[in-house]
Amino acid sequence: MRCLHLGLTIVLSLVLAGCAARQQSTLPEETDEAYRDRILSMLESEEGTKQGQEKTGAAAAQEASTSAPQKEATSAPSLSESLYASTQARYEALQSKLRARQATLDSLRRVLASADQEMARLEQQVNEARSAPATTVARSVSVAASSFEAQYQAALSLVERQNFQRAITEFEKLIAVNPRHPLADNCQYWIGQCYYDLGRYDEAIAAFLKVFSFAATDKYDDAHLMICKSYIALGERAAARAELNSFLLHHPTSEYRAAAEALLRRL
Repeated sequence: MRCLHLGLTIVLSLVLAGCAARQQSTLPEETDEAYRDRILSMLESEEGTKQGQEKTGAAAAQEASTSAPQKEATSAPSLSESLYASTQARYEALQSKLRARQATLDSLRRVLASADQEMARLEQQVNEARSAPATTVARSVSVAASSFEAQYQAALSLVERQNFQRAITEFEKLIAVNPRHPLADNCQYWIGQCYYDLGRYDEAIAAFLKVFSFAATDKYDDAHLMICKSYIALGERAAARAELNSFLLHHPTSEYRAAAEALLRRL
């Protein structure tokens, strides 16, 4: 029995070995040339894959570049936004004009208030003069007249040194001391000029308007022209144009007529 089992084992081993040999004989043997061709084919396939990936990346970049202008276009302001910006700019310009006109009205109100105060002060002085002894009044007037011109020249020197605020104070003192002095109207004019040089154009207009409260003055055309210049400095072109036309109408022989006409042509 053992001999039979051993024999069967040997026979089975031989059969399996033969099958393996036949299977190996059926596979074609790959030559060196075929192996090389196969490797080259694999390399070409890999290169083609890389080129395809590069083309895909280039196409994506081109698509991104073509879509960029569209994004920029979408970021551009719309028509409604442009209209809103234009309307806002016009609104701000109108507000600026309104503020300028309001400043002019405020200036005129200050002029009227100052005129009322001046009238009250003059009325008080008249009443005091009527009640005071004649000798006292004459003495005070003579003393004021003797020093008025010297103080006026001192105030003018302050203007030349551009000490405008102190000059205003000195001119105001002179007017308060003797408002009927022949140089009182000049003092009032220089007060307006000082305000103009300080860039305080509303106050300059108010001061120049007070010049017209003095009788028999030679500063009417000077003050009127400076009012026109003050309105120009404030940006009030319409008011400046109206004042310049008024200047040409009321001062036909003024030495400043040519300057007024030149200003009017530039508006």
